[in-house]
Amino acid sequence: ALGLGRWTGCLHHPPPSSCCKAGARGGSMPPAGIGVGLAAAEHGLRITEIVPKGAAANCGKIWVNDAILTIDGKHVTSIADAKALIVGEHGSFIKLGLQRAHVGEFTLTIARGTGQLAPGSGGGAGAGAGAGAG
Repeated sequence: ALGLGRWTGCLHHPPPSSCCKAGARGGSMPPAGIGVGLAAAEHGLRITEIVPKGAAANCGKIWVNDAILTIDGKHVTSIADAKALIVGEHGSFIKLGLQRAHVGEFTLTIARGTGQLAPGSGGGAGAGAGAGAG
C-alpha cells in the first residue's frame, strides 16, 4: 500500500513481483523498477533509499537525497504517479530528470531492473560529482 509520505515497495524488483502486478505493462519478465525508496519533497520526490543490487545501485549515479523532478519528461510530485511511470518492462529504459545539491539538474536514462545506462547517458552534471560531493 502507498503511504502519503514514503514508499519503497515495487520500485526495486527483483521479486517478489506479486506486489505490483497491477503495474505490469506486458512482456515475458516480471515488471521492474529502479530500486529506490521515495518520499514527497517540496519540488518533486526525494530518494530516501537505494536498494542493494537494484538498478539504481548497479548504475552508481543515483544517490540518496537526489530529487526526481521528471520521469520520461513528465513532472512528478506524487509517489503514486512515480510508481505508475517507473514500474515497467524489465530492461526497458526510463529517462529520469534528477537534481542534486551542489550539482544541479541532470538526466539519466537507465534500464529498469538492470541499471544499465543508455548509450550517451553519462549523467550530465551528476556524472563527474564523485564520492566527495555527497
